[in-house]
Amino acid sequence: MKKLLLVIFMLITVSAIFAQNNCLSFDGSDYVSTDCTAQLNTWTVECWVKGDSSPTTGYSAVVYRGANFQINWNHDQADFQGTVALYVSDVWYPASFGTLEANVWYHLAGTYDGENLKAYKNGILITDNGSPYGYVSSTNQQMMLGASGESYGFDGLIDEVRIWNDVRDVNEIRQNMYRELPNPSGEANLVAYYKFNETSGTTSYDSKGSYNGTLENYGSQTGYWQTSPAFFGPKNCLDFDGTDDYVNISSELLYNGGSNITSFTEEAWIYSRNTNDYHGIMGANLQLLKIEVLLYMSIMRLISILVLEMVQHGIPILLIMLLQ
Repeated sequence: MKKLLLVIFMLITVSAIFAQNNCLSFDGSDYVSTDCTAQLNTWTVECWVKGDSSPTTGYSAVVYRGANFQINWNHDQADFQGTVALYVSDVWYPASFGTLEANVWYHLAGTYDGENLKAYKNGILITDNGSPYGYVSSTNQQMMLGASGESYGFDGLIDEVRIWNDVRDVNEIRQNMYRELPNPSGEANLVAYYKFNETSGTTSYDSKGSYNGTLENYGSQTGYWQTSPAFFGPKNCLDFDGTDDYVNISSELLYNGGSNITSFTEEAWIYSRNTNDYHGIMGANLQLLKIEVLLYMSIMRLISILVLEMVQHGIPILLIMLLQ
């Protein structure tokens, strides 16, 4: 009889099980100042962001270093609302991220290679502006996070700001957008990296080690460091009622050239509301699965309780079922 192996992998190491994944809250008047004035002629700027409102008139930025690069949220010119922008040969150029809704987390990335200004939203290229050409105009503007000036603040949450001195392609952006960089000091082209994982104080540390940021105008505020769900991103799921809901998939998936597949791997993210009954999550032979689940009842119930506890405490898990 086939063995049902149920394995739970936490997407963080055991030694870092209680590691903090935070973001920083901005109220429209506060911001993070840095002493970063690195002039980048080619670059990638990326971040996770959730605005309290959709981009509109006014001025505010998520990441701002003047003419060199900026990720705008609000702007008085409609063409610059929700854009990555730069200044080349006395002309401002934007590339739009498309529609940005209020209270939704987005991964935004902008790149410039000397000829093309590109805007990516959630790992998808939205705009490729081929109009700018040449070196970016020089500026002494110190990089700011959460504002485009002391009086032009962003209202919302920001996480995982990364500045690169090279052009990241779409595969590199997608590879790292849902995780922290494991070895920032070893990333040769990384200029600055703000994880916003602090829990107190007025310093936002640059994990690259070059340009620590200072929280400005936060005063006596509390709670501005918040738990971040950004890495979960704009994903959807299906809600099953535990009675008669299911998804039927073609049996052709179970055959390989006309013969049964004898070994395979199944994966799923799950959130269980009931740890007392027996449920099949995936399988081509649910009766077989049910028999084997009953044999491992005690182990599965223990794991179900553990899964529920981990989800309730915000610890991400990945469920993998191996049938051999």
